[in-house]
Amino acid sequence: MLANTENRILKMLHERTPGYHPLLALVELATDKETDKGIQMQCHKTVAEYVEPKLKSMEIKADVHQDFGILKVSMLTDEVSD
Repeated sequence: MLANTENRILKMLHERTPGYHPLLALVELATDKETDKGIQMQCHKTVAEYVEPKLKSMEIKADVHQDFGILKVSMLTDEVSD
């Protein structure tokens, strides 16, 4: 249902402004040398959300046991490598 709404909105945009696409407009702003650097960065961040998967943070902990030379790594998924 959401895709149907998005298609309707994009269709309305195209009727009013033929050839318009919001992501392409952001790309144009982001690559225009006259655009303020802060606005360029915001445009790049917005476009990236639609074209690249969002990276998740990962916590890595390590305990080093010098007497055995073992490195134990615990990941957020609670998997342990010995």
